[in-house]
Amino acid sequence: MSFDADLSIRVSGVSKCYAIYERPSDRLKQMVASGIARLSRTRPRRYHADFWALRDVSLEVRKGECVALIGRNGSGKSTLLQIITGTLAPTEGEVHVDGRVAALLELGSGFNPEFTGLENVYLNASLLGMRREEVDAKLDDILAFADIGEFVHQPVKTYSSGMVVRLAFAVQAQIDPDVLIVDEALAVGDARFQAKCFARLKALRERGTSILMVTHSTEQVVTHCDRAVLLDHGRKLDEGAPRPIVNRYLDLLYGRRPVEAAGPTDPVVASVTAVALPDAAKIPSYEGALQPNAYYCGPAATRIALTAHGYAPSFDDLARALGTTPAGTASIFEVTRVLNEVHG
Repeated sequence: MSFDADLSIRVSGVSKCYAIYERPSDRLKQMVASGIARLSRTRPRRYHADFWALRDVSLEVRKGECVALIGRNGSGKSTLLQIITGTLAPTEGEVHVDGRVAALLELGSGFNPEFTGLENVYLNASLLGMRREEVDAKLDDILAFADIGEFVHQPVKTYSSGMVVRLAFAVQAQIDPDVLIVDEALAVGDARFQAKCFARLKALRERGTSILMVTHSTEQVVTHCDRAVLLDHGRKLDEGAPRPIVNRYLDLLYGRRPVEAAGPTDPVVASVTAVALPDAAKIPSYEGALQPNAYYCGPAATRIALTAHGYAPSFDDLARALGTTPAGTASIFEVTRVLNEVHG
């Protein structure tokens, strides 16, 4: 298979299957049955059930592009990242990665808890292929980015989870990788650290680094990513521009469907309207007397009321209505907050 020079990652028809055994003894039985089958050239008896964590997933990431993998828990996102980084072998399909890869798959992976933070910087950097001279040259930048002060001379086992991820990301980001893979690691840091991380990610992208990240933060996906890929139950449901993919993910998460997905016997949305309300207006949802089928959102300066008839509108329906309000534009994240308040 030819590999496009503009691509950093190509995943073609990747599937991953795990054997699930009911009892530990079934593993031994399967080994014996497989050995007998090889000798007799017959089909072995199965003592396990197949669980497909991924089924026929394909995607491409271009150089300098930031792509987000989103989906509910258990959809196969982390499994796919492990296959791309080479720590897990696919059952079917092929993966091609061009260039040096840096990955933050697990908190503190590559760190020895008994070593100090400084010793772990050199250890982790060596695992990433950096020579000691390179680490010495970038040590001040690494420590400044991690910003953990004198704790760098203390054992990592005494660190908080936030300190561990700060030090780990500081090392990974300073090696100037061709491909950077991040699995929910940034969710641990505070807002200031996350801002530093995304500023660093932006600088890496400008140098041509490709970024593939897993996150449950829809705001990060829309703000920082060029594309998003939606996974569910191990299959790729959709990919494209971040906002519509995030909207579909939220529909999936909250059990809503867009109007076009409704069946012939399902109630449909008759109308979705956006009305600007004065600041002084009493909003029922904020007074504890929510009206049926009414959704309210927006900052205090631009209160917006959306009313849907039939069944709860999808996030795309709400976003389209919000985007055309005369009072201003409210983001999909405000819609998410309001729906959480309304439906718990």
